[in-house]
Amino acid sequence: VSGYIKAVSPSELYINDKLALAGYLSSLTLPRATNEPTYTEYGEEEFASLMPDSVYGTLVICADRQSYERATAVGKFVIHDYMYRSEKNNYSEVIVSPLIDNNFNVANYSRIVFADEPPSYNVIANLNSITKARIYIPKRDSGRIFGGVTADRNVFVRYYSAIKEHTEAANANPIVHFKNLSRLVDGLEAEQFVVCLSVFLQLGFFGYVNGKFEVASDVKRPLTDSPIYAALISRKGGA
Repeated sequence: VSGYIKAVSPSELYINDKLALAGYLSSLTLPRATNEPTYTEYGEEEFASLMPDSVYGTLVICADRQSYERATAVGKFVIHDYMYRSEKNNYSEVIVSPLIDNNFNVANYSRIVFADEPPSYNVIANLNSITKARIYIPKRDSGRIFGGVTADRNVFVRYYSAIKEHTEAANANPIVHFKNLSRLVDGLEAEQFVVCLSVFLQLGFFGYVNGKFEVASDVKRPLTDSPIYAALISRKGGA
């Protein structure tokens, strides 16, 4: 096959920047993987060389419009997607803000490139369990992905109260959960919500039992027991 057939041009791809980073961070809610993450780090100067060299085989994952535009400036892609993959084949694709779970069909890719630092290494480990693709992540952590999130305990308490008081808003998709809850509670921010929910799920404050979202009121643990929260404090230099 010569050349590239674009399913959608970059200018046509709709990206909700308000939710894109939150959607990218939503992979923090993934269960803890049993395997260790396997990946290759790349330098900023190597990014362009990791772009597709064929109409098949390469998937580039972006956090938001900023990194999407950086990828499309140096790479040619057959498919351009936002949040959900529109194709099940392995056409070379750039996708913004995907929820990476067991339904993320990437088994046939040979190379997966993160344009931004992944939300956590657990995300990589989960990917390793569903694909044999070689995974590339940036050497440098820009800090941009968690730029709109605070580790302030009082903020976490507020979000905990909102989630606990409105369990009817719950949804297995963190973005849908946020949208439902924000209709009931004013002043919530999507990125902060996703990180708070991820920490609470990790600590066992909330959970899904037979598909139903439940509150574990008897669980009492400090936020610092959560690896996600501990990593956030490390990034922010303190709570």
